[in-house]
Amino acid sequence: MAAKNAKKKPAKIFPVKKSRTMRDATASLTLDGEKGFILDLLTKGEDFHWQIGQHVNNIIDQGLATQAHFPTAIAYFAKELKQVPVATLSRYGAVAKGFPEEIGKKYGCTKLAELLAYEAAAHLGPVSGDPGTAVIQVPTKGGGTVPTPFQSCSSGDLTAALAALKAPVQLPTEAAAKLASLQSTLDVAFGKKRLEAKAHLRGRKVVVQLGAFDLDSLALLADALKAAAS
Repeated sequence: MAAKNAKKKPAKIFPVKKSRTMRDATASLTLDGEKGFILDLLTKGEDFHWQIGQHVNNIIDQGLATQAHFPTAIAYFAKELKQVPVATLSRYGAVAKGFPEEIGKKYGCTKLAELLAYEAAAHLGPVSGDPGTAVIQVPTKGGGTVPTPFQSCSSGDLTAALAALKAPVQLPTEAAAKLASLQSTLDVAFGKKRLEAKAHLRGRKVVVQLGAFDLDSLALLADALKAAAS
Protein backbone atom coordinates (compact mmCIF):
# COMPACT_ATOMS: atom_id res chain seq x y z
CA MET A 1 0.00 0.00 0.00
CA ALA A 2 2.78 2.38 0.90
CA ALA A 3 4.33 1.82 -2.51
CA LYS A 4 1.00 2.51 -4.21
CA ASN A 5 0.40 5.74 -2.26
CA ALA A 6 3.92 7.07 -2.80
CA LYS A 7 4.00 10.28 -4.74
CA LYS A 8 5.45 10.02 -8.20
CA LYS A 9 8.48 12.16 -8.82
CA PRO A 10 7.77 14.83 -11.42
CA ALA A 11 9.41 14.13 -14.76
CA LYS A 12 12.49 16.15 -15.41
CA ILE A 13 12.03 18.82 -18.00
CA PHE A 14 15.15 19.48 -20.00
CA PRO A 15 15.46 22.76 -21.84
CA VAL A 16 15.24 22.38 -25.61
CA LYS A 17 18.46 23.33 -27.27
CA LYS A 18 17.51 25.65 -30.09
CA SER A 19 18.79 24.79 -33.51
CA ARG A 20 20.15 27.44 -35.83
CA THR A 21 16.82 27.42 -37.70
CA MET A 22 14.87 28.01 -34.48
CA ARG A 23 17.17 30.86 -33.52
CA ASP A 24 16.72 32.45 -36.91
CA ALA A 25 12.97 32.53 -36.42
CA THR A 26 13.16 34.38 -33.11
CA ALA A 27 16.34 36.45 -33.16
CA SER A 28 16.46 39.90 -34.69
CA LEU A 29 18.10 39.77 -38.09
CA THR A 30 21.38 41.51 -38.80
CA LEU A 31 23.30 41.80 -42.04
CA ASP A 32 26.49 40.38 -40.55
CA GLY A 33 24.54 37.55 -38.95
CA GLU A 34 22.85 36.56 -42.20
CA LYS A 35 26.18 36.75 -44.03
CA GLY A 36 27.73 34.48 -41.41
CA PHE A 37 24.97 31.92 -41.81
CA ILE A 38 25.39 31.94 -45.60
CA LEU A 39 29.17 31.50 -45.42
CA ASP A 40 28.78 28.62 -42.97
CA LEU A 41 26.10 26.89 -45.05
CA LEU A 42 28.15 27.20 -48.23
CA THR A 43 30.56 24.64 -46.76
CA LYS A 44 27.86 22.03 -46.12
CA GLY A 45 26.70 20.85 -49.55
CA GLU A 46 23.53 20.91 -51.62
CA ASP A 47 21.18 19.83 -48.84
CA PHE A 48 21.72 23.27 -47.29
CA HIS A 49 21.20 25.39 -50.41
CA TRP A 50 17.56 25.98 -49.51
CA GLN A 51 18.62 27.44 -46.16
CA ILE A 52 21.07 29.72 -47.97
CA GLY A 53 18.13 30.94 -50.03
CA GLN A 54 16.19 31.67 -46.86
CA HIS A 55 19.00 33.90 -45.55
CA VAL A 56 19.34 35.58 -48.96
CA ASN A 57 15.62 36.36 -48.80
CA ASN A 58 16.00 37.73 -45.27
CA ILE A 59 18.61 40.20 -46.50
CA ILE A 60 16.41 41.26 -49.42
CA ASP A 61 13.00 41.27 -47.75
CA GLN A 62 14.16 43.07 -44.59
CA GLY A 63 16.18 45.64 -46.52
CA LEU A 64 19.29 44.82 -44.50
CA ALA A 65 21.72 45.71 -47.29
CA THR A 66 20.17 49.09 -48.03
CA GLN A 67 20.07 49.88 -44.32
CA ALA A 68 23.84 49.34 -44.38
CA HIS A 69 24.09 51.92 -47.20
CA PHE A 70 24.53 49.49 -50.08
CA PRO A 71 22.54 50.67 -53.13
CA THR A 72 20.89 47.26 -53.54
CA ALA A 73 21.05 43.76 -52.09
CA ILE A 74 22.61 42.62 -55.38
CA ALA A 75 25.44 45.11 -54.90
CA TYR A 76 25.97 43.75 -51.38
CA PHE A 77 26.10 40.13 -52.56
CA ALA A 78 28.57 41.01 -55.32
CA LYS A 79 30.92 42.76 -52.89
CA GLU A 80 30.60 40.73 -49.69
CA LEU A 81 29.81 37.22 -50.94
CA LYS A 82 32.22 36.85 -53.85
CA GLN A 83 32.55 33.12 -53.14
CA VAL A 84 29.31 32.42 -55.00
CA PRO A 85 27.81 34.12 -58.10
CA VAL A 86 24.94 36.51 -57.49
CA ALA A 87 22.81 34.55 -59.99
CA THR A 88 23.28 31.40 -57.89
CA LEU A 89 22.22 33.18 -54.71
CA SER A 90 19.18 34.52 -56.55
CA ARG A 91 18.23 30.99 -57.63
CA TYR A 92 18.52 29.72 -54.06
CA GLY A 93 16.32 32.59 -52.90
CA ALA A 94 13.69 31.88 -55.56
CA VAL A 95 13.56 28.20 -54.59
CA ALA A 96 13.25 29.06 -50.89
CA LYS A 97 10.31 31.32 -51.70
CA GLY A 98 8.67 28.79 -53.99
CA PHE A 99 9.04 25.53 -52.07
CA PRO A 100 9.31 24.27 -48.47
CA GLU A 101 12.66 23.00 -47.23
CA GLU A 102 11.79 19.31 -47.50
CA ILE A 103 11.08 19.74 -51.21
CA GLY A 104 14.35 21.64 -51.61
CA LYS A 105 16.23 18.70 -50.12
CA LYS A 106 14.27 16.11 -52.10
CA TYR A 107 14.95 17.52 -55.57
CA GLY A 108 17.81 19.97 -55.04
CA CYS A 109 17.85 23.69 -55.68
CA THR A 110 19.36 23.35 -59.16
CA LYS A 111 16.47 21.32 -60.58
CA LEU A 112 13.83 23.32 -58.71
CA ALA A 113 15.25 26.60 -60.05
CA GLU A 114 15.04 25.14 -63.57
CA LEU A 115 11.43 24.13 -62.87
CA LEU A 116 10.57 27.68 -61.79
CA ALA A 117 12.17 29.06 -64.97
CA TYR A 118 10.24 26.53 -67.07
CA GLU A 119 6.94 27.43 -65.39
CA ALA A 120 7.55 31.13 -66.07
CA ALA A 121 8.53 30.56 -69.72
CA ALA A 122 5.56 28.23 -70.30
CA HIS A 123 3.19 30.69 -68.56
CA LEU A 124 2.10 28.00 -66.10
CA GLY A 125 0.80 28.66 -62.63
CA PRO A 126 2.96 27.74 -59.63
CA VAL A 127 2.93 24.09 -58.61
CA SER A 128 1.34 23.51 -55.20
CA GLY A 129 2.73 20.78 -52.97
CA ASP A 130 5.25 18.28 -54.29
CA PRO A 131 6.10 19.19 -57.92
CA GLY A 132 7.20 15.65 -58.80
CA THR A 133 4.23 15.01 -61.08
CA ALA A 134 4.43 18.37 -62.88
CA VAL A 135 4.60 17.66 -66.61
CA ILE A 136 7.63 18.89 -68.56
CA GLN A 137 7.64 18.80 -72.36
CA VAL A 138 11.09 17.34 -72.99
CA PRO A 139 12.36 17.74 -76.59
CA THR A 140 13.27 14.66 -78.61
CA LYS A 141 15.89 14.25 -81.34
CA GLY A 142 13.12 14.01 -83.91
CA GLY A 143 11.90 17.52 -83.15
CA GLY A 144 8.90 16.55 -81.02
CA THR A 145 8.43 16.54 -77.27
CA VAL A 146 7.68 13.87 -74.68
CA PRO A 147 5.58 14.79 -71.62
CA THR A 148 7.73 13.75 -68.67
CA PRO A 149 7.09 14.07 -64.91
CA PHE A 150 9.45 16.51 -63.27
CA GLN A 151 10.65 13.83 -60.85
CA SER A 152 11.89 11.76 -63.83
CA CYS A 153 13.68 14.65 -65.56
CA SER A 154 17.41 15.13 -65.44
CA SER A 155 18.88 18.60 -65.21
CA GLY A 156 19.74 18.24 -68.90
CA ASP A 157 16.10 17.46 -69.75
CA LEU A 158 14.96 20.60 -67.94
CA THR A 159 17.58 22.76 -69.64
CA ALA A 160 16.55 21.44 -73.07
CA ALA A 161 12.84 21.93 -72.31
CA LEU A 162 13.45 25.52 -71.24
CA ALA A 163 15.58 26.24 -74.33
CA ALA A 164 12.80 24.90 -76.56
CA LEU A 165 10.28 27.23 -74.92
CA LYS A 166 12.52 30.23 -75.48
CA ALA A 167 13.00 29.45 -79.18
CA PRO A 168 11.17 31.80 -81.59
CA VAL A 169 7.51 30.85 -81.85
CA GLN A 170 6.28 29.84 -85.29
CA LEU A 171 2.72 31.11 -85.37
CA PRO A 172 0.14 29.89 -87.85
CA THR A 173 -0.04 32.23 -90.87
CA GLU A 174 -3.45 33.68 -89.96
CA ALA A 175 -2.43 34.27 -86.33
CA ALA A 176 0.83 35.93 -87.41
CA ALA A 177 -1.11 38.29 -89.67
CA LYS A 178 -3.51 39.19 -86.85
CA LEU A 179 -0.62 39.84 -84.49
CA ALA A 180 1.06 42.11 -87.04
CA SER A 181 -2.21 44.00 -87.49
CA LEU A 182 -2.61 44.37 -83.71
CA GLN A 183 0.95 45.69 -83.36
CA SER A 184 0.36 48.19 -86.16
CA THR A 185 -2.78 49.47 -84.43
CA LEU A 186 -0.96 49.77 -81.11
CA ASP A 187 1.88 51.65 -82.81
CA VAL A 188 -0.57 54.19 -84.17
CA ALA A 189 -2.25 54.64 -80.77
CA PHE A 190 0.80 54.65 -78.50
CA GLY A 191 3.78 55.31 -80.78
CA LYS A 192 6.00 52.75 -82.49
CA LYS A 193 6.86 49.83 -80.18
CA ARG A 194 5.77 51.80 -77.10
CA LEU A 195 3.38 48.94 -76.31
CA GLU A 196 4.52 45.62 -77.72
CA ALA A 197 2.29 42.61 -78.37
CA LYS A 198 3.99 39.23 -77.98
CA ALA A 199 2.44 35.86 -78.73
CA HIS A 200 3.09 32.30 -77.65
CA LEU A 201 1.38 28.98 -78.15
CA ARG A 202 -0.51 27.36 -75.30
CA GLY A 203 -1.53 24.02 -76.70
CA ARG A 204 -3.39 24.87 -79.91
CA LYS A 205 -4.28 28.38 -78.81
CA VAL A 206 -2.33 31.51 -79.59
CA VAL A 207 -2.05 33.65 -76.47
CA VAL A 208 -1.08 37.33 -76.70
CA GLN A 209 0.68 39.31 -73.98
CA LEU A 210 0.86 43.09 -73.90
CA GLY A 211 3.68 45.03 -72.33
CA ALA A 212 3.24 47.48 -69.47
CA PHE A 213 1.09 50.52 -70.05
CA ASP A 214 -0.12 53.51 -68.05
CA LEU A 215 -3.47 52.86 -66.40
CA ASP A 216 -4.62 56.26 -67.62
CA SER A 217 -4.26 54.86 -71.16
CA LEU A 218 -6.84 52.14 -70.57
CA ALA A 219 -9.51 53.80 -72.72
CA LEU A 220 -6.96 54.33 -75.50
CA LEU A 221 -6.01 50.67 -75.31
CA ALA A 222 -9.66 49.58 -75.45
CA ASP A 223 -10.18 51.66 -78.61
CA ALA A 224 -7.04 50.20 -80.17
CA LEU A 225 -8.15 46.62 -79.41
CA LYS A 226 -11.60 47.29 -80.87
CA ALA A 227 -10.00 48.68 -84.02
CA ALA A 228 -7.72 45.65 -84.33
CA ALA A 229 -10.66 43.27 -83.88
CA SER A 230 -12.83 44.95 -86.54
